[in-house]
Amino acid sequence: MEDPSLGPFDPAQIQIHDFNPGDLNPPGYPNYFLDGGLFWTMPLDRGYIKVHPGRGDASFAFDHLETQDWINVVNALFRPSGFVPIPATMSVDVAWHGTGERTSVHNADLGFGGNYENATADVQWKAYNDDGYWLDTTGSTEVNLSHAFTCKIRNGAFYP
Repeated sequence: MEDPSLGPFDPAQIQIHDFNPGDLNPPGYPNYFLDGGLFWTMPLDRGYIKVHPGRGDASFAFDHLETQDWINVVNALFRPSGFVPIPATMSVDVAWHGTGERTSVHNADLGFGGNYENATADVQWKAYNDDGYWLDTTGSTEVNLSHAFTCKIRNGAFYP
C-alpha cells in the first residue's frame, strides 16, 4: 500500500491518483470525452448547493459519493484497453464567504453579463479507494483560498 501522507502525488511529482467520475460511463460504454463531451463532471441534486444571494456566501458539499480512482489523467480521458478504475468514494465541502467587494461585467456584443463578489473559500476534501488509499484534507490541513468569488451570470439565450 502507498504512503497516504504523499497525497495524490509521489515525491517525483508523478500523478498516482485521479479521483473523478470519468465521463459518467463505466468502462465498456461510450467515452463521450473522445467525441467532444464533458469529463470530470456528474449531475448532482440541487440540495448539495446552498446560495445566499446578496451576501456573497455559498456552499457545496456532499459525503461518500461513489466515484472511481483512474490513477492518472491518461486513464481517465482515454481508457486504455484493459484498464479498470478502482472503485472509490469522495466527500467535498466548499464554503465561499463574500467580502462585500462587488463588480459587474456586461458585454452585449458577446451576450454575456455577470455580477461578481470577491470571496474567500474554505475547502475540505476526502477520497478513499477500495485498494486502501486515502487522502483527507480536513482538520489541520484545511485549504483556504483567498482568490475566490461568487457570481450570478447570464449568457447566450439567457442574456440579458
